[in-house]
Amino acid sequence: MVINKKFKILLIIAIIGSTLGGFLLFRLIFKDYLNNNTEEQNSYFKVKSITIVKNYGKSVDWSHTNNLIVTAKLGDDGYYDVVVFDPDGEYEKCLTCNKTEIPQKHIGNPAWHPSGEYIVFTAEKADVPDYLDKTTRATVPGRGLYHDLYIMTANGSKFWSLYNSSNYPSDENNAIIHPQFSHDGKLLIWAQRIKPDNDSRHDWGEWAIKIANFSIENGVPKLSNITTLQLGEQDQFYETHAFYIDDTKIIFSGNLKNGQLPTGMDIYEYSLINGTLKQITDSFNYRDEHAHYSPDGSAIAWVSSMGFNIEYADYDKWADDLITELWIMKADGSCKTKISHFNDPSYPEYTGGRTIVADSSWSLDGKRLIVSITYENETGYLTNRKLAMIELE
Repeated sequence: MVINKKFKILLIIAIIGSTLGGFLLFRLIFKDYLNNNTEEQNSYFKVKSITIVKNYGKSVDWSHTNNLIVTAKLGDDGYYDVVVFDPDGEYEKCLTCNKTEIPQKHIGNPAWHPSGEYIVFTAEKADVPDYLDKTTRATVPGRGLYHDLYIMTANGSKFWSLYNSSNYPSDENNAIIHPQFSHDGKLLIWAQRIKPDNDSRHDWGEWAIKIANFSIENGVPKLSNITTLQLGEQDQFYETHAFYIDDTKIIFSGNLKNGQLPTGMDIYEYSLINGTLKQITDSFNYRDEHAHYSPDGSAIAWVSSMGFNIEYADYDKWADDLITELWIMKADGSCKTKISHFNDPSYPEYTGGRTIVADSSWSLDGKRLIVSITYENETGYLTNRKLAMIELE
């Protein structure tokens, strides 16, 4: 364990005091360090193994009803499709390939309905020109430019349109990302770009959280009572992640503080009962996102650029410089622990290049996480996509 100078000085103070009062003074002075300096306290959550299970992947969701994982896979045509597979078997199926009922461009950001009978996802509008897909990554799933919300049966036999964003072309340049169901299946949240903004540093635009009632009426899935949440001092970006286990609050990320860049997002909880907002991470310049509660609600897995000194050449091309790892903390934000070390040559999971760890999803027993990673090839391009299974002790 590496102990920095501040820690040594405060430790000496406590030893010299060597009384209950001295110890309590040490704890009081050093409280923030003990709670937040995770490099010095990274043993609360421990990893048993990390295994690459798929040579593709993007955002992921693990159904606790049927034990199937849904994700997105880049096809030979250059577009993403939704794929489902059994993490403990050989079953694998593309659910959206060559389906004429939905646009055959970028399709992704899938999430299970808790019944295991439906999958919600985003799909790019059919009339978006191909040249736009080839000249920008803004239309891929997870960025969601000109995407709409769809839902399908778990086997991909039926499809329905749920919600449409702005038409192409549009001055609003709407985007839709990361739809997520509540545990009772009655609510759906997603994040949406609603219009451009005037920040000269980047072109992320103005975003909001959308929340809607979900129902099945005469066999047809529908949304109703759609409301909009904008909770920050600024509303440049939101990313929706999950509902708490009792569906009383949601967890999301965003750069909510004035002057905070989208590359410096934090994790927040918002109460659906009384409208209170709680900040879970507090790292103005680090990127914290993709937060998911453990099945019992006691822990949160998320990804962070914490500890990496990143200089962004272009905030609109953040992926060219971003570096992240998977972390786990207690649900109150304490005991932050780095779980993966894909960027560290001293660890067996090291990929050999700059790695971005992205979305993750817990197994039902809370002992495993399926994690999406992207890393550089030998020429420095982010072309390698994998799904890794992380087993905890």
